[in-house]
Amino acid sequence: MVVLLNLQHIYESLYDALNQYYIYFGDQKYEDLGLCTHHVKCQVHLDFHLLVIKEKNMVYNQFPMPLINQLEKKYLDLSSVLQGWQ
Repeated sequence: MVVLLNLQHIYESLYDALNQYYIYFGDQKYEDLGLCTHHVKCQVHLDFHLLVIKEKNMVYNQFPMPLINQLEKKYLDLSSVLQGWQ
């Protein structure tokens, strides 16, 4: 599992991972990930999960719409998780 927190500069490089354009060699899966002008073929674990944590207003104001559309969005409100005394 990968958790990304405050890594906006690489979010656009995640399109291939989110599109799941995998290449299979034997029983392993790989993906070409681009970082700026550099592309790397990375092995992807079969149980790979990616979490992007960001404030709601920043997502809708700063993320490119194609990226927002590819994410499964969950909203977490701390008031629903913690009691006032916590």
